[in-house]
Amino acid sequence: MPRPPSPWFKKSHGAWYVKLDRKEVRLGTDRADAFKAFHRLMAQRPRFGPHVPKNLTIAELGELWLTARDGQVKPSTFGRYLMYTQAFKDFYPRLRAEDLQPYHVEQWLQAHAWNSSTRNLATTIVKMILKWGKDQGYLATNPIASVKTPPMLRRAPVTAADMDKFLAHVRCPEFRDYLELALETGCRPGELRTLDASRIDQDARRAIVTGKRGERTIFLSDRACAILARLVKRWPEGPVLRNTWGRPWLDRTLIDHCRRINAKAGTKIVPYHTRGVFATRVVRKVDSLIAAKLLGHTDPRMLAKHYEGLEDADLLDAVNRVSASEDTETRSGAGRARRRGTA
Repeated sequence: MPRPPSPWFKKSHGAWYVKLDRKEVRLGTDRADAFKAFHRLMAQRPRFGPHVPKNLTIAELGELWLTARDGQVKPSTFGRYLMYTQAFKDFYPRLRAEDLQPYHVEQWLQAHAWNSSTRNLATTIVKMILKWGKDQGYLATNPIASVKTPPMLRRAPVTAADMDKFLAHVRCPEFRDYLELALETGCRPGELRTLDASRIDQDARRAIVTGKRGERTIFLSDRACAILARLVKRWPEGPVLRNTWGRPWLDRTLIDHCRRINAKAGTKIVPYHTRGVFATRVVRKVDSLIAAKLLGHTDPRMLAKHYEGLEDADLLDAVNRVSASEDTETRSGAGRARRRGTA
């Protein structure tokens, strides 16, 4: 059976290529962009027709599953499905789906230097493919039904002092704008990149971003309004948060900036940490329900589960404030009792 198509780097041309239908297709010179182009091409290709071969390989079952998912999920979700399905197909191009064993999944995970979140996502997608194959009747049993999805480790929180230390080493003004706006709004990195000039209402001090569950409204502080006023003046159309070359920020570009600055500052900051710092600052000052709304959570319990990184000093301060308020109420009650007695 022929090997599934996969990109390769052609040194003589200095670019990435893939062979489709016996023709070499140029994907580009940048590896990340080339693989994105490859995934788009694969998504557009016609897959199996009505006659499904017997003894399906992992590659064939993956293609069938992608066909079923195409158009049923958001493009970004389908892109992730496509990427990890392709990675699994490339690792086991000729292995039959019915011969797959739990140790195959473990070997695949160990061969990649993925963090806990990526391992969790990759395993989830592979399990979805095999479960779907059994449900559709392509497989008699699900050979990896017993595989447990690796847990996602919680991202270690950072303190405001860590963030200040990190910010002190930021030299790029465009990156500083991004970080400061993230710290002022609490937006997820993906949400902040959707901030468009046409969706900012400075008079109402609010803006609309696209989040995990669609559009949501964010509210702007004085500092956020000042930053956005300057950026909208510079970029009156399209995304207002752009890098030094005037291009919208990408995940990998933000991560690269963080990596370089961490090396200088001795910190371990990632773009998502700005949201945690915002959440901790907000929950110290306002009701948890309001804090959850500002973060775009539908359930306030998410705040306590993921972001409420309060320190011992915060808890001690809360105890003192409660004690002081009770003393005040006691004194007020005693005063009222004395006045009633004299009356």
